[in-house]
Amino acid sequence: MAAGCGGSCRALFYATRQATSPAACMCWTLTTDEGTIVPPQGWPGQRVLRGESIVPGLDALYTDGEGHQRWKRISAAPLRNADGQFIGATCVIQDIDAIKRAKDDIARSRDALVRLIEQCPFGIYIVDSDFTIFTMNQRSLEGPFINVRPVIGRAFDEAIRIIWPADVAEEVIRIFRHTLETGEAFHSSDFIHRRADKEQVEGYEWELHQITLPDGDKGVICYYFDSTELRKAEQAVRESEEALREADRRKDEFLATLAHELRNPLAPIRSGLEVLKLVEGAPAIIHEIRATMERQTEQLVRLIDNRWPNNACWWSMTTRTPPECSA
Repeated sequence: MAAGCGGSCRALFYATRQATSPAACMCWTLTTDEGTIVPPQGWPGQRVLRGESIVPGLDALYTDGEGHQRWKRISAAPLRNADGQFIGATCVIQDIDAIKRAKDDIARSRDALVRLIEQCPFGIYIVDSDFTIFTMNQRSLEGPFINVRPVIGRAFDEAIRIIWPADVAEEVIRIFRHTLETGEAFHSSDFIHRRADKEQVEGYEWELHQITLPDGDKGVICYYFDSTELRKAEQAVRESEEALREADRRKDEFLATLAHELRNPLAPIRSGLEVLKLVEGAPAIIHEIRATMERQTEQLVRLIDNRWPNNACWWSMTTRTPPECSA
């Protein structure tokens, strides 16, 4: 017998028993869960006569005389008496049109979302309500997640623990769960850490937002920019600035030391010049003063030669790379 169906369904049940009704074959198209079209010989009516139970059933697209289509689900089971003898069959046809079309809409929306994600010019991926990786673009597959295989459908916390050290991974997981549960967005501009899966320091600027997925559940979308090279450049600038400050400090120290040491030989020379003005008629005193001035001048020359050999220190100061000058 046929339960829960009208004349068209009873005709289907009869036709599938005989598998000879062209009219029924034209009105009905049965498919498996994978979408494969089932020939009439595999329809529930034929299979139930062979003693099979068709549960939960097969999806069938029914087209009426005016061309309108609706999805049904057909299930069947054999009826047996107390002795186990086949005495008939029951066939249930359910109207699943709304459910089927909703699932098709979700599948199309999902495909559109995946295509959109793939076309993004920056890194992007989505974590679903089950905290698994829903999808990501090729940039992410070949970038941060390059050592995580498989990726799609994998538990997000498991994937993150592969990429980052334990303390970093736990913080990332906490932030993702917080956005998923509360809807609060998150932005990080100074994420710089050494990876756990390779000897490399990487930097990312990333942002999280809660979204509604095609199936109606909540998810988290993460889009990010690989700032590793930018952070390296910033570090190089900081190091260069520190080197400049160090060069200026050493230059100041050098000049201060030089000024102090130059005062020692210059003082006797200055004094000698003042005395010479007063003792023009005393050759012995003049000779002694001249000898003192010559000694101090030679000391001054040696001092400059030792402190400034071949202008090396001056060259170092002007190029901001001060070497160790000899004393």
